[in-house]
Amino acid sequence: MALPHLIPPKLVDLLAGMELYGHLGSTWLQPRSNLLVDNVEMVEKGDLSYLMCNQVVPEGSSKDMFINRCFPGLPDVLCEDRILISISSVLDFPPNEKLLLWNIKDTFWSPQQTIAAWEIDAETMVLPIREPSMCRIHLLETFAGGYAGWKHACRFLHDHFHVPIQTIGLEIDLDSCKSYAMNHDTLLIDASHMPCDVNFEKLDRDVIIRADIDNDAWLPAICNWGVHIMTISAPCPPWSGA
Repeated sequence: MALPHLIPPKLVDLLAGMELYGHLGSTWLQPRSNLLVDNVEMVEKGDLSYLMCNQVVPEGSSKDMFINRCFPGLPDVLCEDRILISISSVLDFPPNEKLLLWNIKDTFWSPQQTIAAWEIDAETMVLPIREPSMCRIHLLETFAGGYAGWKHACRFLHDHFHVPIQTIGLEIDLDSCKSYAMNHDTLLIDASHMPCDVNFEKLDRDVIIRADIDNDAWLPAICNWGVHIMTISAPCPPWSGA
């Protein structure tokens, strides 16, 4: 049986007579998640402040959809039920825009009774999801590498079909970033040890960012820029440390 302090307090009594948590292959939900919400408004209940909003199921796809030629799938789905999210301070966010609540705490893990489904604390990032400009396609290329195959594809579309595309690459290896920048004449920004405080919309060129994909420092600038397409070329060579 798992130790009681590893189980959310509200479930200790419920699971006391059951051998569920701790079985081989069984995992328990984590206390933090990433949450996409829309129709956000600030409300006051007693002495406490909350965000009232609708949870959004992000656009996605599945193997069945691919087999039936329904890729990439449906647009974001807005859940009907309004939920409350507790906050410790007043937030400044654009009205009527989607918010990505990054690393938000699930109140399921809190021993206190609360009407809120989630809690925004000091470890949570509140990121407005900006609708990108339709003047050009915004492509975020993660695990970009030095050759940058997706960037080559974008250059081909631009040079031969005049498709307006702005590309931002994300890569942790400095030598690969340098190779990317020289191969594609892009601006190299080192955000490996500092926040990436850049307004990419005002840059009239492509960018390669040196940053760890697990480091959240690049997220606010990318959310403000807005993304139409995100590519993931995860490392595949057997000698790759990643």
